[in-house]
Amino acid sequence: MSTTVREHTTPEQQSTEPVATPARGTATRADATALHAGRGTTYGMVRECLRVQAFARPRTRFSRFLGMSPLHPEARNAYEAALDELAVREELQKLGSEWTVLSGVPIGAHDDDVDHIVLGPGGIFSISVKHAADATVWVGGRSAVVGDQPVDFVRRAQSEGASAARSLSNAAGGPVQITPLLVVSRPASLTLRDPGVAVVAAKGLATWLRRQRRVHSPEAVAYYAMVAAEPDTWNLEPALVEDTLRDLQRFDHLRHDVEAAAVRRRALRVASGAGLLAALAGGRTAASSHLRALRPAGARAPR
Repeated sequence: MSTTVREHTTPEQQSTEPVATPARGTATRADATALHAGRGTTYGMVRECLRVQAFARPRTRFSRFLGMSPLHPEARNAYEAALDELAVREELQKLGSEWTVLSGVPIGAHDDDVDHIVLGPGGIFSISVKHAADATVWVGGRSAVVGDQPVDFVRRAQSEGASAARSLSNAAGGPVQITPLLVVSRPASLTLRDPGVAVVAAKGLATWLRRQRRVHSPEAVAYYAMVAAEPDTWNLEPALVEDTLRDLQRFDHLRHDVEAAAVRRRALRVASGAGLLAALAGGRTAASSHLRALRPAGARAPR
């Protein structure tokens, strides 16, 4: 396996770095994420949720009035995991203009992809996102355990980083160092014991990246971003980009409907509670009036 190591050189030591000005229109901003549609796991839960959701029955007018969720029961787990995927994307969009984000970058010949490749002054990172679903996570060396289940998170992150480094190095015309980064989404707890890769919780990922010591000059970052944005660097199929964008738009509509239904249910519960309180208050008032009407003239009200 080719090595994918962390880069610890200073800008003055980087005499082999290429220097070039990016062509007009190349992706060099993280707030306008360059979306590369991969063939494997990136946004996989979005796709899985939409696949199962296709079997859901349309809601009736009455079910909409009641705020019934449009989610197919078997799509709920995939929906929650998809929200985790999009939360990482939203976290990366917090990075400044010095950073470039590529998502779903295809690597190898086995329908794999890197969830995200991030390029900036603090280095180039291949990000492998794993969903913990509120479970405890332990990572030490090349081992990882979620709950009580061993998983191969570290090995996969290292392998993806090595493959991404090979592709980018070939396209850049020289060795490019990429740091594999394991991002854990929604862990109940995260315990690290000298892990074989950098491990970060999804919440706070952007802050962690911005705090990394500068290892690339602005010119080098611009050059690597320009090379990484080329579809030929990753053998990217343009049709897949459109497919992924379409899936994300469909999921956004579904998310809107799910959240709107939840708001409707809460409003009905509040209205029902208010109505019950009003009915109880009205009942007490009516009972009190009835007792007063029955009380003999001159009788004192009970204390």
